[in-house]
Amino acid sequence: MLKQSSVWSKSITKLDKNDDKTYIINQVLMYGTLNEIKSLKNDYSEAEIKNTFIKNPTQIYTKPAFNLIKNFILKIDQSLDSGRYIKSVY
Repeated sequence: MLKQSSVWSKSITKLDKNDDKTYIINQVLMYGTLNEIKSLKNDYSEAEIKNTFIKNPTQIYTKPAFNLIKNFILKIDQSLDSGRYIKSVY
């Protein structure tokens, strides 16, 4: 179940599963709990989640979160430009 704390910058009641897919997936991967990440599979296939992460990156991730999500949660073996994902700390 999607929680407002994961998609904090938009009202949960105004999100559309299809139109806001990139936003929802990236926000839940970064800010959601492990249970919320698992529940993404109720709305999106594993392939959709991986493809969205790979093809529509957002710079909201910390370096540790990016590595955890890429390597362990999504199990993506290919090299990704971390600069497209990791937010600047400055």
